[in-house]
Amino acid sequence: MRDRPGGGVGWLQIGTAVAVALALGIPLARFRGRRRAQAAGVMGAVAAAVTLALLPVFWHGVVISALPGDIVRFACTLAVAGGAAAAVLSLLPEFDR
Repeated sequence: MRDRPGGGVGWLQIGTAVAVALALGIPLARFRGRRRAQAAGVMGAVAAAVTLALLPVFWHGVVISALPGDIVRFACTLAVAGGAAAAVLSLLPEFDR
């Protein structure tokens, strides 16, 4: 998270991530059936879309992060794949009951 030009922590990104997690996580915990699937799909689509901005970690040799580069790349892969899968699976008719 030390991606700011001045070397400080990107608190805006951290705060935004927490706010989005709360805004989408609360409906996910409260809803049942189709509405829960839709909330999970929205959450997955947001996770995938936000992570797309981090795709350069895959083609740069050096990743500037507090974590090792391989862990950052794995987390980005997991977020894009898992988010896209959640968004697509939420559209399946099995959740229409």
